Amino acid sequence: MGLRPVIALLAVLATALALPARAEDDAISKPQVALGDWTADMGTDLSAAVFSDRQGGGIDHTGAQAFAVFTPSLWRTFASGWEAGAKGSILAWHDNHSGDNYGNDFFELAYLYVQSPYGRIEIGQQNGVAYMQAVGAPVVDGPAAINDANVTFFRDRATHLAFINIFNLRTGVFTSANQGKLSYISPRFDGFQLSGSFTPYQTKAVLPWTMTGHHVPNRVKNITEGNLNYTALFGNWSLQASTSFATAQNAAPTLGHDDVWDWGAGVEAEYALDDTNKLSLGAAYRVSNAYTFNVQQAFTSGTTGNFDIGAMWTHGDWIAGVEYETGKADAVPGSPGLREWGWNPSIAYNVNANLQMTLGWQYLHFHQSSGVFYNGRSEIGMNAAYLHANFQI
Repeated sequence: MGLRPVIALLAVLATALALPARAEDDAISKPQVALGDWTADMGTDLSAAVFSDRQGGGIDHTGAQAFAVFTPSLWRTFASGWEAGAKGSILAWHDNHSGDNYGNDFFELAYLYVQSPYGRIEIGQQNGVAYMQAVGAPVVDGPAAINDANVTFFRDRATHLAFINIFNLRTGVFTSANQGKLSYISPRFDGFQLSGSFTPYQTKAVLPWTMTGHHVPNRVKNITEGNLNYTALFGNWSLQASTSFATAQNAAPTLGHDDVWDWGAGVEAEYALDDTNKLSLGAAYRVSNAYTFNVQQAFTSGTTGNFDIGAMWTHGDWIAGVEYETGKADAVPGSPGLREWGWNPSIAYNVNANLQMTLGWQYLHFHQSSGVFYNGRSEIGMNAAYLHANFQI
């Protein structure tokens, strides 16, 4: 990688750090409007990055990335303490370096909820509890992390799409994605919390039973997900752990295909040295019979596994950490075995309560058991230096 792009990235970071920090009380809040007894607001999640990468085959590229997501909400709190409302997530714009986990949906999420002392019920186009309640390794910058990436710096020169599309590593059990479902999340008892989701069909709707989806081979139905998580404090230590599972019925199996099973677990521990400094350590693992975690490619033999480990140090508004990720998908009829692994050290600064700036370096390596990548080889490595800004209200 050339030196000049790295110097340019450092100059942009220095400019960002020169901006005056805003106190927590001066943070930009979500705009709200009262509609009788109801309240509506609009959240914003903006991402922008500049990067310089090098990929196998001697290809160097300097570019930029951006996406914009808006999250409207409507809710009412009752005298009994119950709350009812609706939430959504709208992907207003993204480019090919933004790895949209929901298949480029304009409406990513759209669901109704009721929160009460007896738990929370959600119905509609929402993440399943196996993903939503999962615990994983700590990351400095979630969108740009290797695990569950929403920001990526490498494009497949053959398709011009994000390279990770062939195998997006994700330790959270994402079996039902954002398809229409019914979920229940219990109150927490002695640190434990139990939750479950049911997704009748692979369709995206606020009312999950209103559509059955396209009648294609190996479509799944009756996706059942569960999660058990635990939190506790031990002096200066805090602990989070979870285990998740999912099963799904193959409604139209073809030769060699099977029903889906998916399991994951994770743990994270945090030690607070004082009010300013804390250390976080964690790891997560996931395994499924769905090839590269694609639920329409579940086979009678072979599995896909994914392991993630990370460490993070927080010092006031500064955050530094490193992530290691590895995944392996066994070969199945028509598709090769895949192996992916990578590193991602990074350092970030919270300019204020809304804006985080992250400077990082990411390395990914892919290998396949048969066939070649665009570089004419069965394996390819790639690395990138990047500066990422994430603005949220």
